[in-house]
Amino acid sequence: MESTRKNINRVRALTMIAQRRYEQLEKWGEQDHTWSEWATILGEEYGELCEAINETVLNNATKPELGGSENMVNEVVDVAAVALQILECLLDECDVRMPDKLENAVLKGFIGKGKKNGNK
Repeated sequence: MESTRKNINRVRALTMIAQRRYEQLEKWGEQDHTWSEWATILGEEYGELCEAINETVLNNATKPELGGSENMVNEVVDVAAVALQILECLLDECDVRMPDKLENAVLKGFIGKGKKNGNK
């Protein structure tokens, strides 16, 4: 059975991503980039995440102020928010339908509904 803490953290993570996405909209408005520009933006954010991880875990950190758990969390949220924005653009452009399995999971709510509870 999934722990309550994991369920809470899932909601916290999704909330943090949604908040960052909202902040992006407030700061930049709707963005219309080419796919190569999106890849560059996402790559830049991923690079910042890698830097935060390296500055946290490697013994030869050169910019320790960029490391630490809080910076890692912030960078993961940035990566996820940019990825979400790319997904939004793809859905707008391609009119892709959500897979039935995923749509059902969303409609039922996914908190505490994982395989550990016997659901597939």
